[in-house]
Amino acid sequence: MIGGMKTRTASRLVWALSTSIAAVFAIGLLWPNSEDSLFLSSVGLPFLVVGAFVARQRPKNPIGWLFLAFSGSAAVAFTGMRYWASGPVGAGSRPGAALAASLAIHLWHPSFSLFILSFLLFPDGRLLSRRWVWPARVTVALGVLGVVSGMLEHGFYKEFLPNEPVLPAPLVTGPVADVAAIVFSFCVLALVGGVLVLSSLSTFLRFRRSVGAVRQQMKWVMSAIVLLAIAIPGSVFFLSQVYGVYLLPLIPISAGIAILRYRLFDIDVIINRALVYGALTAALVLVYAASVVAMGAIAGALSPEGNNNLAVAGSTLVVAALFGPFRRNVQSFIDRRFYRHKYDAEQTVAQFSARLRDQ
Repeated sequence: MIGGMKTRTASRLVWALSTSIAAVFAIGLLWPNSEDSLFLSSVGLPFLVVGAFVARQRPKNPIGWLFLAFSGSAAVAFTGMRYWASGPVGAGSRPGAALAASLAIHLWHPSFSLFILSFLLFPDGRLLSRRWVWPARVTVALGVLGVVSGMLEHGFYKEFLPNEPVLPAPLVTGPVADVAAIVFSFCVLALVGGVLVLSSLSTFLRFRRSVGAVRQQMKWVMSAIVLLAIAIPGSVFFLSQVYGVYLLPLIPISAGIAILRYRLFDIDVIINRALVYGALTAALVLVYAASVVAMGAIAGALSPEGNNNLAVAGSTLVVAALFGPFRRNVQSFIDRRFYRHKYDAEQTVAQFSARLRDQ
């Protein structure tokens, strides 16, 4: 009976929190659009949905509640930024717009402490060992100190709103604001550059020590982390923009699947296909580029006018012809290197089938 009461109370609390956060997002939609606020909504809404599901199904696991809190900070930042930018006579002309902008700007980065805590506690809601108590405490302290100092500083506005002609008025000026700016910068750098690395190390160590279902849970989140680690610097290098950060919702989605153990063991199939088709795509792109260059050079040598269309068509045919053999060879290499048990089983079945045919 007591357990049922606790479950009903948790369900009501989840419903109240998720509804309130969704309402804050909805209020933000009443005001004009801005690029920064779109990013906040695209990240915050997946955390809201997954956090609500996890907190409802696993109320004793703090990760669902942390996801809800993180989405709540994104909702406040989303709505605060839109409120600031939507003044009737220009940005900041609404009552309390400076306070809303300060809260929106200074809440977002310190709220990553909630995200980091979820890493430290994944997947069962407990730390890896007693040694990780202090990193968890430091994470909480940096988050709280970052919010408090952020509300007292003003220098970060220029970095967060580089294209705004008018910046929010400072809430505090003088030496207090100068000291607060230093403290806020330290908190943000310590969270993103220090504690986040430690939490990733904790996740990696837990993965190394895990077995059975826990290992499958860790695979889901580790796969999302690896994909983000490739996408973020890759988007900066090739596109000169941090578009890879829009894949951040993969973290709560993968964590939610792992915690709820929904299609838990499908991760091996996903990883296998990602390795195969990722390597296959890279190989075919290289072949296609080399083929276009080679055929273009040959066409240019045979004809002064050249014909780039023939080079492209010929390269496409070459890639189409190589797709099947390449895929089989890459699949065989991946299975042999990373899925040895599957490769050995397939070899045993093939040998047995060959003996049956001979007999």
